[in-house]
Amino acid sequence: MNNYLIFGLLLFTISLGILYWFKYYSNLNAVVRGKKALHLKVTPMTFNIAIILGLLVVVSSFSIIKANALESENNDLMKILDYERFDDGNFPHGLIKIAYEEYNIYFSGYYLDSNNNYVVCLTEDVPTELTDALTNGGIQFVKVRFSYSELKEVYKILSINIKNYNFASVSLSMKNNRVEVTIVDETIDLSQIQAYIQEGIVTVTIGEAYNPL
Repeated sequence: MNNYLIFGLLLFTISLGILYWFKYYSNLNAVVRGKKALHLKVTPMTFNIAIILGLLVVVSSFSIIKANALESENNDLMKILDYERFDDGNFPHGLIKIAYEEYNIYFSGYYLDSNNNYVVCLTEDVPTELTDALTNGGIQFVKVRFSYSELKEVYKILSINIKNYNFASVSLSMKNNRVEVTIVDETIDLSQIQAYIQEGIVTVTIGEAYNPL
């Protein structure tokens, strides 16, 4: 709940309590002096307690709604991040499918080069039997440092914390074999991901925030 809104409600509650206190004792004095006035049976203390309790109920309700919204947003994000782009089994070539299914720990994705040829990304310790099979099948490959599983794990961590870290965007590039982070303010604290940067699995560039309009 917005802090300004909470402050406004609190100020309203205090003002209402003061007005009721003034009205209560004004009427009470009028009755004592023998004048006709509406006698308020609820004391200012009871009235203030009641409206404070009401305020707490309102604030708590807003907090619960906000918490549920954040939980729903997080669940939706986790569904997106848990989606495995290769699980549908659709590969442009049978050898690429074999590389993914039978040599998964070495597999790091694939991409189209400038000549529209598929290039498979494989970690440096890939067995020669796979590279030989790809070569014999006319499929190009490049050796990279990080597997797709390693890239995706870092991508998930940074994507979940994208707002906390004030990142403009986070993406996974199979071609560059990196998780790419974009920031719009070069003064942003990057200490949380410094280990990833030093390892080389994350690169940071300064750009513009994504605007769909």
